[in-house]
Amino acid sequence: QHSAMAGFGLRPARHAKFQWGLSAMAGPLVYGAKFTDRTKNEERLNGGVEGRAHFGLNFGAITPSVYIGYQQPFFLNQRFPGVFFVGGVAFGIQVNWR
Repeated sequence: QHSAMAGFGLRPARHAKFQWGLSAMAGPLVYGAKFTDRTKNEERLNGGVEGRAHFGLNFGAITPSVYIGYQQPFFLNQRFPGVFFVGGVAFGIQVNWR
């Protein structure tokens, strides 16, 4: 699956060394699924929403952090079996700058 998300975030205590924050994002979500029964293969465009919590250290203009979040497609159409494998828990590293 591939997505391009945009949204809003909250990061309190701007001048503290330890940073934390919350983000809510939405955007297009492109996914594909291949099954052993080729009649069920699919490629779809859907919308997605994602929420994240992130924690990091402030180094002036740059703040590297780790995040954990959850992504969910806008529409869950049960006729398309691939949609049940889209989204879920996400984690990684991000870098914020000012």
